[in-house]
Amino acid sequence: MANKYRFETLALHAGATIDETGARGVPIHRFIGISLMLMVISTFLMSCIPIATDYRIQGFNYIQKGFASLPDSPDLYEEITIEKLKIIIVGSRKNFNWDKAKNEKSGIAGYANTKNEIYLFGKRIGNKIVLNQGVLGHELNHILNFKTNKIADPHQLESLELCALESRKCDAL
Repeated sequence: MANKYRFETLALHAGATIDETGARGVPIHRFIGISLMLMVISTFLMSCIPIATDYRIQGFNYIQKGFASLPDSPDLYEEITIEKLKIIIVGSRKNFNWDKAKNEKSGIAGYANTKNEIYLFGKRIGNKIVLNQGVLGHELNHILNFKTNKIADPHQLESLELCALESRKCDAL
């Protein structure tokens, strides 16, 4: 009997009421309050940072970390002019102007050509078009490489970085 009263005293201090049937549980008003609070917090957190934004930020941060790991080049200064650069934004592969990219199985998310054209996917959100910044940057890198071989081919970056890491002459890449 003493244990029953001790538990009930602790429960009363915690804000619970005594249940004469002997049942123990969370009072319904506390359950509803906690549930509502958790729903509000999770809705707030989910609405603050959409998953696409979170992935984009993470991707940018990883790319920047990789770039920052390369040695600095304080004397670098290079100007490249790209005249009549054209960006073609499509919502479907059927609008690509290259048969290989039109193939659903190709996995191609964008491409550049020597006519200063970049083709890539876009998506509409409201009245704005959103682009994959990684694809756009990669394809712009191709355009720059087409203009001058001083700019690394984005498909050879791994080889170039390994070459530099091994202190080999990397001019052939």
